[in-house]
Amino acid sequence: MWRWSGYNEIQNPKQRYATINYNRLSNLLGLSSIPMLKKVHAKLLDDALKAGRCGRDSKWSTSIAVGSEDYIDQIKKELGIKVVHRKKTRINKDFELRKDEFPYSADFDPQKAGLRQDNRLFWDILS
Repeated sequence: MWRWSGYNEIQNPKQRYATINYNRLSNLLGLSSIPMLKKVHAKLLDDALKAGRCGRDSKWSTSIAVGSEDYIDQIKKELGIKVVHRKKTRINKDFELRKDEFPYSADFDPQKAGLRQDNRLFWDILS
């Protein structure tokens, strides 16, 4: 329903300024044409919706890279120092390159601690 979604871009390919390289994507997926790509894509989405798999999959939005272990190692090597503290994690059959996430409260508790009961200062003490 969102006009700028990846779904709409695949189903209604732009003639100019496309984000997706349709020919390359079709070739990578072993599909013979862009119409075949559109058909397979629509079927995959329809199957996922019917199976109730319509929630957000965080690996696609929180990871730097997702794929085979060799692919993750290659990306990590190419990015070098930029990802020195990023961790390769195996999730089912995929690997992800991502940063460990910690809750803010672990770092900021002292700053957000409650105020004392008696937190006032008298003017005569300050002068």
